[in-house]
Amino acid sequence: MSKSTKVVTVGMVLVMLVYRFIMPSLTDHHGHNLLFRASAEVAAFGFALDQFKIGCGRYPTTEEGLVALMERPSSILATQWCQFLNSPKGTNILRDPWGHPYIYKCPGTHNTIGFDVSSGGPNARPGTAEEIGNWAQAK
Repeated sequence: MSKSTKVVTVGMVLVMLVYRFIMPSLTDHHGHNLLFRASAEVAAFGFALDQFKIGCGRYPTTEEGLVALMERPSSILATQWCQFLNSPKGTNILRDPWGHPYIYKCPGTHNTIGFDVSSGGPNARPGTAEEIGNWAQAK
């Protein structure tokens, strides 16, 4: 076997390994890009949180979390609050595409006068290159 044939064979094996082990964590069973989905969901949370602030005069606290977009916190008057997000039946929109809870912090570490919303990505590891956060979308 020639050197170039060995290189091509090794390259093909590497592509097959990536496709077999890495791609399933980045796409769902329909082949949709989960990184794009997580980024879009983080952006949607940002929009809903801004609407919460307009209606209620503040962002939800870290303790109230993202659930405050779907269930009225006891500290918010019923006249101020409306359901800012609705989870379709049988789904949990508070979990990222890999099944891990989205992370919400207010005030944020990155957005100190606002909030941080993020997903740890396929490996559920905040603070790594796989993390998807609302602070990274402004780049």
